[in-house]
Amino acid sequence: MNKLRIQRADAFWLAATALVILLQFWWLPGQAKSPDDSYSNSVAGHLGYFRVLDQLYPQVRRETKRVVPEFASVAFVIAPDRLPSRDEESAMYDFVSNGGTLVYAPPWFDENVDLEALKIKMKPIQASFGGDPVDDTSKQDSQNEATQEELGPQFVLKIEAREANSKLTNQSIQFRSSRTLSSRKSDDVLLDDSEGVQISSWELGYGRVIACTSPDLFSNPAMLDEPKAELAVRIAEYCFAASYGLDTNNDEIVFCEFLNASDAYQYTGVLLNPSLRSSTLQLLLVALLVGWFGFHRFGPAEHEDESERRSLVESAQAVGNLVYRTGDGGSIVRSYLHYLQSRLRQMYGGSVRLEDSESLGSRTGIPQGEIEAKIKECKMQAKAAKVAVADAADSVRWLSRLQQSLIKKRTTKKKAG
Repeated sequence: MNKLRIQRADAFWLAATALVILLQFWWLPGQAKSPDDSYSNSVAGHLGYFRVLDQLYPQVRRETKRVVPEFASVAFVIAPDRLPSRDEESAMYDFVSNGGTLVYAPPWFDENVDLEALKIKMKPIQASFGGDPVDDTSKQDSQNEATQEELGPQFVLKIEAREANSKLTNQSIQFRSSRTLSSRKSDDVLLDDSEGVQISSWELGYGRVIACTSPDLFSNPAMLDEPKAELAVRIAEYCFAASYGLDTNNDEIVFCEFLNASDAYQYTGVLLNPSLRSSTLQLLLVALLVGWFGFHRFGPAEHEDESERRSLVESAQAVGNLVYRTGDGGSIVRSYLHYLQSRLRQMYGGSVRLEDSESLGSRTGIPQGEIEAKIKECKMQAKAAKVAVADAADSVRWLSRLQQSLIKKRTTKKKAG
């Protein structure tokens, strides 16, 4: 008996199937979560702030399916992976104007933040190359790196910790930011420093917008700094105290992570979203099994009933189309005359020829004069350089009728004998 051997192609199919099954239980690329969201315990994340508010308020949750909650509440949009689109900005405006409170802190690396519908406008703090060096405390991570191409050849982005004061607390804090808010006289300034306004609040419709120039106040390290942690909690209290559109009996706080989740999986990448990944891998596994089954042929080869020989009708149509395109029917008439002459030789030997109109007339019943005229016309067409297709068609039909008459007369005579 021959030993069982796995072919190279079978090994490929087996490896691909094993990999898809493995990915069902262990996703090799890892979890694609943003380090700046409320799930992260990294330096840039704000899981600590989420847990602090969860201890202080009865209802604190996350929202990943909508850019803002469906009903009025306090919504935190902190350090999203991207700025909202126009439609998303319109949804945020509707949420606020209907009585919701929105706390918005843009990501670190977006220098120009301008959300017109929410009246949020920030401008970057710039410092010349010849100015004072940036404080070493601002070099904790890549957020401090300059983007010279975006800010111009003579400026760099200035991110440093500056002393800031707030009316919500009695002590100053070291606040890190690279922007300032464009504030109006009617705005309620909650935090400012030597560069300008850093946190401000204003009414919009029945709700309120609280804009912060950076997410530094809500980061995990800020929860270990007592002055920063106190101010972050006071801002949450301020949201409920200043928002008359909210139901005070429903102190719900929502951390909106839609702008993080929607950026992680775009276009066809949504099929690898954790909620759809299992179904996608199962469909891929079925496709692999179908491909492997189709790769091998089981049993004898299937018999094909199709005939390679073309039918007589198709052949006649092809010849007719060729003659119609060339516009010369003389060759067809000449070929038919040779064919008819050979048929006469098969049926009567050499005693009957096409020139013998009397003999043909007696055998077919066609008048002798008609036979002489038609045969003469056909021979002239066969010798002509170019013959109209319609004239050639009439001649071929008459020669065919002559042949059918000869065959019919011969068959009748045999039956009578």
